[in-house]
Amino acid sequence: GAGARRARGQGRGRIVSDDISMAGLSPEQKRSLLARLLEEKVEQASVFPLSHGQRALWVLYRLAPASPAYNVAFTARLRPSVEVPHLAKAYADLVQRHESLRITIEERAGVPVQRVARRGVAALEEIDAIAWSPDRLLEDLERSLRRPFDLEKGPVVRASLYHGRDGQVLLLAAHHIAVDAWSIGVLVSEWLA
Repeated sequence: GAGARRARGQGRGRIVSDDISMAGLSPEQKRSLLARLLEEKVEQASVFPLSHGQRALWVLYRLAPASPAYNVAFTARLRPSVEVPHLAKAYADLVQRHESLRITIEERAGVPVQRVARRGVAALEEIDAIAWSPDRLLEDLERSLRRPFDLEKGPVVRASLYHGRDGQVLLLAAHHIAVDAWSIGVLVSEWLA
């Protein structure tokens, strides 16, 4: 390759890399080197450039990281009620299936990129709202929607299940850098299917 050269006086036709010489490595050192190279390859495969729209949202986020202006949400009243363990597992599966729900944003040499985590954070928050009035429930849903996302630490999506007097209410909220208004509806439909 570009970093390899023929070594003169070190054996006939032998290829030596400018960066790595395998000749003097023990089997254990070769395994360690292979593991490091594979880890670097995995890391490279999990980092992607941002789209133009995502770059614009990143700039806006950097200007006002506590702003909920680009939060997107979907709520649904669940009738009949759904068993929480099944709903939580389906949510974890949804996050695992969709890379956009597992991203964080970082800057490399001043350029923002998205890193896709191998495993996503998919905790379904349960809220006991049995004693709440409908107005109190609505206020809490709005408060949850306004809670900002930390795009650098993640997660970029969160789910809450309210147990109210009229049944369960599901809230799926995400930052617009990961989803849009149309796709969040699709995600909820997939989740509850």
